[in-house]
Amino acid sequence: YNVYRNGAATPVATGIAATTYFDKNLTNGTKYTYTVAGVNTAGTGAKSNPAEATPQSALPDAPTGLSAKAGDKEVTLTWTAAARATTYNVFRDGNATPVATGVTGATFGDKNLTNGTKYAYKVAGVNAAGTGPMSNEATATPAAPLPAAPTGLSATAGDKQVSLAWTAAANATSYNVYRNGA
Repeated sequence: YNVYRNGAATPVATGIAATTYFDKNLTNGTKYTYTVAGVNTAGTGAKSNPAEATPQSALPDAPTGLSAKAGDKEVTLTWTAAARATTYNVFRDGNATPVATGVTGATFGDKNLTNGTKYAYKVAGVNAAGTGPMSNEATATPAAPLPAAPTGLSATAGDKQVSLAWTAAANATSYNVYRNGA
């Protein structure tokens, strides 16, 4: 058999003995039209009906190693890049609609979250062929940072009492007072 592509008079393959042929090294997204003609010692017969196909990229693999690190009102996600992914979609709490699309690296920061609420994430790679399978799930619970240590502690002795004073600590909403190192 001779295989012809896109109406060319010259075949792209000749002497094909099988009834299948794989045309390789094509451009994804480009439509190709093929015809086939039988060949024997008498010559080349008439061409077949045309058949069309447009090669597409394979879907991306699932990203691996997704991890989530909680911060103050935010979660930072990192993962291992997926084969064939050009961008990523980030999904939160099982929703089918992503919270972020078109993420170009293997990291994403989800901000303006509620401290004390647990969030669950999955990530999927995207390319021209579509959205690939989801990654593993990773969870994190954002929390306010621990307060800094108070500074400038002073103690003033009085009659059966001690008066303490200190400079306010960043992020502190209340204080615990310890006596004698306890």
